[in-house]
Amino acid sequence: METTSISSVQIVLIVLAFFVALIAVATVKKVFYKLRYKNKYYIFPRPSINGIAYIAMVVSLSVAVLLLLTVITANAFAVLFRAFPGTRITIEGILIKIGGLLFGPFTGIFIGLLTDILSVVMTAGIFHYGYFISAMAYGLLSGLIKTIVTYSSNNKFKFSIYSTIFLIVILVLSFFYFYSVSFNHPIKLNFFIDLPEITFTMIISIFISFFSLTIGIIWLFYFISWRRQMLLKKLNPSTFGEGNNINKIEYTKSGKRKKPKTDKFLTFCPAIVCVIANETIINTIMMPFFDADLSTLQYTDWFAIRILLFIPMIVFNMVFIYPVYSIVAPLIKYNYRDDFIDKTPSNLEMKKTGVINEKNR
Repeated sequence: METTSISSVQIVLIVLAFFVALIAVATVKKVFYKLRYKNKYYIFPRPSINGIAYIAMVVSLSVAVLLLLTVITANAFAVLFRAFPGTRITIEGILIKIGGLLFGPFTGIFIGLLTDILSVVMTAGIFHYGYFISAMAYGLLSGLIKTIVTYSSNNKFKFSIYSTIFLIVILVLSFFYFYSVSFNHPIKLNFFIDLPEITFTMIISIFISFFSLTIGIIWLFYFISWRRQMLLKKLNPSTFGEGNNINKIEYTKSGKRKKPKTDKFLTFCPAIVCVIANETIINTIMMPFFDADLSTLQYTDWFAIRILLFIPMIVFNMVFIYPVYSIVAPLIKYNYRDDFIDKTPSNLEMKKTGVINEKNR
């Protein structure tokens, strides 16, 4: 495999172009809301006090974890973060992904930006523009999953459709990139042990298998959830009404209302889609460019290493992201779309209200 003709600077420019496209879409929505609903639509979110507190909590937690690892290992992790800055991004990226899943794409970008800057300052790490952009890209991609959840309105069928389309788009884009890189011969890495050769067929097989498995899991979970809902409706139609949420109203024997259970579908499926998308686009395709800039290894070497770590990193991320997200998401109940729309009444509406009140008098 020859070195790809794409440089790390070009990768950064591609990501920045995507950021600009996201802002352009928000600008179009701003004009649409102004013309259609006569409301202000902010291009960048304006979170409430609670939203700011939640965002600050995620950022501080991420930095605190890195500081804790540095202290309890007697600065061993600090040395590791300087020698291989990609490890720092991998650890801090876990909470950035959770932040994106909770607060949406724009806030996710902001969380990634703050987390990387504070992590570099607090741990005396190495700042690199590529890792800085990668941290923001973590928040962006994870925030897009939040967008899918929001626009599906907690409808499991809609979420299954949207997430399937999203994963297929990610897979197709990845294939375009893999085909643009010439595989003249397999990649062979020899460190302390003989690692398997990385071939083009192997890469394609890994990605098709995991994306197919993820889509299959989503639809299996949807079918199980739908089947369970149908059975519960037959057993107790007065308790379980229309909709996908099977835990609407439950009561104990004493007549007290039970605390609603966490919907496993709407926590596990967004988490696994988020992990697969981030591991494919950022960890496997983007990060090797920046790893090669700060080491003696070539891009192809880091690309092969990231491919070999693809499956372990998915497991590693899910072990941390799913439990935290499943606990925090039902507690926060944050709708990021409210931060974009100005719901304060306009002067015209206030005048109309005043006229109506005067007539009522």
